[in-house]
Amino acid sequence: MSVNLFPTNNEGVILPHLNKMILKSLEYTTTAQEPIVYFYLIRTLFRSIGGGRFEALYKEILPLLQVLLESLNRLIQTARKPHERDIYVELCLTVPVRLSVLVPYLSYLMRPLVYALNSSQELISQGLRTLELCVDNLTAEYFDPIIEPVIEDVMKALWKHLRPLPYYHLHSHTTLRILGKLGGRNRNFIGLHKDLLSATPTEQDVEAIFKIEGIPNEVPVSMSSGVFREYSRDG
Repeated sequence: MSVNLFPTNNEGVILPHLNKMILKSLEYTTTAQEPIVYFYLIRTLFRSIGGGRFEALYKEILPLLQVLLESLNRLIQTARKPHERDIYVELCLTVPVRLSVLVPYLSYLMRPLVYALNSSQELISQGLRTLELCVDNLTAEYFDPIIEPVIEDVMKALWKHLRPLPYYHLHSHTTLRILGKLGGRNRNFIGLHKDLLSATPTEQDVEAIFKIEGIPNEVPVSMSSGVFREYSRDG
Protein backbone atom coordinates (compact mmCIF):
# COMPACT_ATOMS: atom_id res chain seq x y z
CA MET A 1 0.00 0.00 0.00
CA SER A 2 3.03 2.27 0.10
CA VAL A 3 2.48 2.99 -3.60
CA ASN A 4 -0.60 4.94 -2.57
CA LEU A 5 1.19 6.80 0.23
CA PHE A 6 4.22 7.73 -1.90
CA PRO A 7 2.95 7.57 -5.49
CA THR A 8 5.76 9.47 -7.18
CA ASN A 9 8.54 7.34 -5.76
CA ASN A 10 6.89 3.93 -5.73
CA GLU A 11 5.08 3.77 -9.06
CA GLY A 12 8.39 3.08 -10.81
CA VAL A 13 9.37 0.56 -8.14
CA ILE A 14 6.25 -1.58 -8.49
CA LEU A 15 5.95 -1.23 -12.27
CA PRO A 16 8.35 -4.09 -13.29
CA HIS A 17 6.69 -6.47 -10.81
CA LEU A 18 3.02 -5.67 -11.28
CA ASN A 19 2.13 -8.26 -13.93
CA LYS A 20 4.10 -10.97 -12.16
CA MET A 21 2.32 -10.25 -8.87
CA ILE A 22 -1.10 -10.60 -10.52
CA LEU A 23 -0.27 -13.67 -12.61
CA LYS A 24 1.50 -15.49 -9.79
CA SER A 25 -1.37 -14.76 -7.43
CA LEU A 26 -3.80 -16.28 -9.92
CA GLU A 27 -1.50 -19.27 -10.37
CA TYR A 28 -1.19 -19.88 -6.62
CA THR A 29 -4.97 -19.85 -6.20
CA THR A 30 -5.07 -23.20 -8.00
CA THR A 31 -2.79 -24.93 -5.48
CA ALA A 32 -3.03 -22.99 -2.21
CA GLN A 33 -4.95 -24.37 0.75
CA GLU A 34 -6.61 -20.96 1.22
CA PRO A 35 -6.75 -19.52 -2.33
CA ILE A 36 -8.96 -16.60 -1.30
CA VAL A 37 -6.00 -14.83 0.37
CA TYR A 38 -4.41 -14.27 -3.05
CA PHE A 39 -7.57 -12.57 -4.25
CA TYR A 40 -7.39 -10.39 -1.15
CA LEU A 41 -3.87 -9.46 -2.25
CA ILE A 42 -5.07 -8.54 -5.75
CA ARG A 43 -7.96 -6.55 -4.26
CA THR A 44 -5.58 -4.57 -2.04
CA LEU A 45 -3.37 -3.94 -5.05
CA PHE A 46 -6.30 -2.73 -7.18
CA ARG A 47 -7.57 -0.48 -4.40
CA SER A 48 -4.12 1.01 -3.90
CA ILE A 49 -3.47 1.92 -7.50
CA GLY A 50 -7.03 2.86 -8.45
CA GLY A 51 -8.22 6.43 -8.66
CA GLY A 52 -6.64 7.66 -11.87
CA ARG A 53 -3.10 8.59 -10.73
CA PHE A 54 -0.96 5.73 -12.06
CA GLU A 55 -0.98 5.88 -15.83
CA ALA A 56 2.07 3.64 -16.26
CA LEU A 57 0.60 0.94 -14.02
CA TYR A 58 -2.71 1.02 -15.91
CA LYS A 59 -0.88 0.46 -19.19
CA GLU A 60 0.99 -2.45 -17.63
CA ILE A 61 -2.28 -4.21 -16.73
CA LEU A 62 -3.72 -3.82 -20.23
CA PRO A 63 -2.11 -7.01 -21.71
CA LEU A 64 -3.65 -9.04 -18.85
CA LEU A 65 -7.09 -7.49 -19.05
CA GLN A 66 -8.98 -10.05 -21.12
CA VAL A 67 -7.47 -13.08 -19.38
CA LEU A 68 -8.12 -11.52 -15.99
CA LEU A 69 -11.77 -10.71 -16.71
CA GLU A 70 -12.43 -14.11 -18.29
CA SER A 71 -10.95 -15.88 -15.25
CA LEU A 72 -12.94 -13.80 -12.79
CA ASN A 73 -16.19 -14.39 -14.70
CA ARG A 74 -15.64 -18.14 -14.56
CA LEU A 75 -14.97 -17.93 -10.83
CA ILE A 76 -18.15 -15.91 -10.31
CA GLN A 77 -20.20 -18.65 -11.98
CA THR A 78 -18.60 -21.45 -9.94
CA ALA A 79 -18.25 -19.71 -6.55
CA ARG A 80 -19.78 -21.74 -3.72
CA LYS A 81 -19.72 -19.10 -1.00
CA PRO A 82 -21.25 -15.62 -1.20
CA HIS A 83 -18.18 -13.85 0.21
CA GLU A 84 -16.00 -15.48 -2.45
CA ARG A 85 -18.35 -14.40 -5.22
CA ASP A 86 -18.38 -10.88 -3.79
CA ILE A 87 -14.62 -10.49 -4.06
CA TYR A 88 -14.59 -11.81 -7.64
CA VAL A 89 -17.34 -9.33 -8.55
CA GLU A 90 -15.46 -6.47 -6.91
CA LEU A 91 -12.25 -7.33 -8.78
CA CYS A 92 -14.13 -7.34 -12.10
CA LEU A 93 -15.62 -3.91 -11.45
CA THR A 94 -12.45 -2.32 -10.05
CA VAL A 95 -9.75 -3.42 -12.51
CA PRO A 96 -7.53 -0.32 -12.56
CA VAL A 97 -7.66 0.73 -16.22
CA ARG A 98 -9.16 3.69 -18.06
CA LEU A 99 -12.71 3.35 -19.37
CA SER A 100 -11.47 3.98 -22.91
CA VAL A 101 -9.30 0.87 -22.59
CA LEU A 102 -12.03 -1.16 -20.90
CA VAL A 103 -14.71 -0.43 -23.53
CA PRO A 104 -13.95 -3.45 -25.80
CA TYR A 105 -14.27 -5.75 -22.77
CA LEU A 106 -17.42 -4.27 -21.21
CA SER A 107 -19.41 -7.43 -21.91
CA TYR A 108 -17.33 -9.15 -19.21
CA LEU A 109 -18.64 -6.64 -16.66
CA MET A 110 -22.37 -7.07 -17.27
CA ARG A 111 -23.04 -10.24 -15.27
CA PRO A 112 -20.81 -9.06 -12.38
CA LEU A 113 -22.78 -5.79 -12.49
CA VAL A 114 -26.02 -7.70 -11.85
CA TYR A 115 -24.47 -9.52 -8.89
CA ALA A 116 -23.13 -6.24 -7.49
CA LEU A 117 -26.51 -4.49 -7.67
CA ASN A 118 -28.05 -7.31 -5.64
CA SER A 119 -25.27 -7.66 -3.07
CA SER A 120 -23.94 -5.79 -0.03
CA GLN A 121 -24.07 -2.00 0.34
CA GLU A 122 -20.44 -1.59 -0.71
CA LEU A 123 -20.89 -3.64 -3.86
CA ILE A 124 -24.20 -1.94 -4.67
CA SER A 125 -22.37 1.41 -4.55
CA GLN A 126 -19.65 0.06 -6.84
CA GLY A 127 -22.21 -1.36 -9.25
CA LEU A 128 -24.12 1.92 -9.41
CA ARG A 129 -20.88 3.85 -10.01
CA THR A 130 -19.92 1.50 -12.83
CA LEU A 131 -23.34 1.74 -14.48
CA GLU A 132 -23.44 5.53 -14.16
CA LEU A 133 -19.94 5.80 -15.63
CA CYS A 134 -21.05 3.82 -18.68
CA VAL A 135 -24.28 5.82 -19.08
CA ASP A 136 -22.36 9.11 -18.82
CA ASN A 137 -19.61 8.26 -21.29
CA LEU A 138 -21.04 5.81 -23.83
CA THR A 139 -23.68 6.43 -26.47
CA ALA A 140 -26.94 4.50 -26.44
CA GLU A 141 -26.11 2.95 -29.81
CA TYR A 142 -22.94 1.43 -28.37
CA PHE A 143 -23.90 0.60 -24.80
CA ASP A 144 -27.47 -0.71 -25.17
CA PRO A 145 -26.53 -3.83 -27.19
CA ILE A 146 -23.83 -4.66 -24.61
CA ILE A 147 -26.17 -4.47 -21.61
CA GLU A 148 -29.18 -5.99 -23.42
CA PRO A 149 -28.52 -9.64 -22.33
CA VAL A 150 -28.81 -8.65 -18.65
CA ILE A 151 -31.00 -5.56 -18.89
CA GLU A 152 -34.05 -7.20 -17.30
CA ASP A 153 -32.01 -8.19 -14.23
CA VAL A 154 -30.35 -4.77 -14.08
CA MET A 155 -33.68 -2.92 -14.21
CA LYS A 156 -35.20 -5.17 -11.53
CA ALA A 157 -32.22 -4.42 -9.30
CA LEU A 158 -32.52 -0.68 -9.93
CA TRP A 159 -36.24 -0.64 -9.14
CA LYS A 160 -35.48 -2.53 -5.93
CA HIS A 161 -33.35 0.41 -4.77
CA LEU A 162 -36.12 2.97 -5.32
CA ARG A 163 -37.32 2.85 -1.74
CA PRO A 164 -38.15 5.52 0.84
CA LEU A 165 -36.41 5.94 4.17
CA PRO A 166 -35.26 4.11 6.24
CA TYR A 167 -33.74 2.42 3.15
CA TYR A 168 -30.19 3.62 2.44
CA HIS A 169 -30.94 6.92 0.75
CA LEU A 170 -27.71 7.21 -1.30
CA HIS A 171 -28.62 4.11 -3.28
CA SER A 172 -32.09 5.50 -3.95
CA HIS A 173 -30.76 8.89 -5.06
CA THR A 174 -28.07 7.41 -7.30
CA THR A 175 -30.56 5.00 -8.89
CA LEU A 176 -33.02 7.81 -9.58
CA ARG A 177 -30.22 9.89 -11.11
CA ILE A 178 -29.19 7.02 -13.40
CA LEU A 179 -32.78 6.47 -14.55
CA GLY A 180 -33.05 10.19 -15.23
CA LYS A 181 -29.88 10.14 -17.33
CA LEU A 182 -31.26 7.22 -19.31
CA GLY A 183 -34.34 9.33 -20.11
CA GLY A 184 -36.78 7.54 -22.38
CA ARG A 185 -34.36 4.66 -22.70
CA ASN A 186 -35.28 3.37 -19.25
CA ARG A 187 -38.82 2.75 -20.51
CA ASN A 188 -37.57 0.98 -23.61
CA PHE A 189 -36.05 -1.60 -21.28
CA ILE A 190 -39.39 -2.42 -19.66
CA GLY A 191 -40.69 -5.77 -20.83
CA LEU A 192 -43.43 -8.19 -19.89
CA HIS A 193 -42.93 -9.96 -16.58
CA LYS A 194 -41.68 -13.48 -17.10
CA ASP A 195 -41.60 -14.61 -13.48
CA LEU A 196 -45.29 -14.35 -12.60
CA LEU A 197 -47.04 -17.54 -11.52
CA SER A 198 -50.14 -18.33 -13.50
CA ALA A 199 -52.77 -21.03 -13.65
CA THR A 200 -55.75 -21.71 -15.84
CA PRO A 201 -58.73 -20.14 -14.06
CA THR A 202 -61.69 -22.32 -13.05
CA GLU A 203 -65.17 -21.56 -11.78
CA GLN A 204 -63.84 -21.65 -8.22
CA ASP A 205 -60.78 -19.47 -8.90
CA VAL A 206 -62.32 -16.10 -9.78
CA GLU A 207 -65.23 -14.61 -7.88
CA ALA A 208 -66.18 -10.99 -7.18
CA ILE A 209 -68.49 -9.59 -4.53
CA PHE A 210 -71.03 -6.95 -5.67
CA LYS A 211 -73.33 -4.75 -3.68
CA ILE A 212 -76.50 -4.35 -5.79
CA GLU A 213 -79.09 -1.69 -5.11
CA GLY A 214 -82.30 -3.27 -3.84
CA ILE A 215 -80.66 -6.45 -2.61
CA PRO A 216 -79.87 -6.35 1.12
CA ASN A 217 -76.87 -8.67 1.06
CA GLU A 218 -73.70 -8.59 -1.04
CA VAL A 219 -73.92 -10.91 -4.03
CA PRO A 220 -71.03 -13.15 -5.18
CA VAL A 221 -70.72 -13.15 -8.98
CA SER A 222 -68.49 -15.55 -10.89
CA MET A 223 -65.98 -13.84 -13.17
CA SER A 224 -64.36 -17.04 -14.42
CA SER A 225 -65.92 -17.14 -17.87
CA GLY A 226 -64.75 -13.62 -18.78
CA VAL A 227 -61.30 -14.13 -17.31
CA PHE A 228 -60.98 -17.48 -19.02
CA ARG A 229 -61.77 -15.93 -22.43
CA GLU A 230 -59.06 -13.29 -21.93
CA TYR A 231 -56.64 -15.94 -20.74
CA SER A 232 -57.29 -18.08 -23.82
CA ARG A 233 -56.95 -15.08 -26.14
CA ASP A 234 -53.54 -14.14 -24.66
CA GLY A 235 -52.46 -17.76 -24.33
